[in-house]
Amino acid sequence: MARRSVATDILAENTGTDWLPVDPGLYSVSVQGSFSATIYLQRSFDAGLTSEDVTSFGAAVAENAEAAEHQHVRLFCKTGGFTSGRAGCRLGQYAR
Repeated sequence: MARRSVATDILAENTGTDWLPVDPGLYSVSVQGSFSATIYLQRSFDAGLTSEDVTSFGAAVAENAEAAEHQHVRLFCKTGGFTSGRAGCRLGQYAR
């Protein structure tokens, strides 16, 4: 199996990871660092043309999420959602 992942440091609002295509099943979500921001896990069913919020994080987190169908996901900080610090963001999945 091959591994797919995207990662970036969020240092300002309106920034985030690239979109990661995920297959049905588990994928990893990680937001690390010392920051004052709201980071959203978003999904898209049209390769990133439109997105919807799945959940948000205001502190460091490392967990698995599950996709019920093929989709794209990203971690993103919206307008007004960033105050300070560095949020190290990563999404990953083993491709079947």
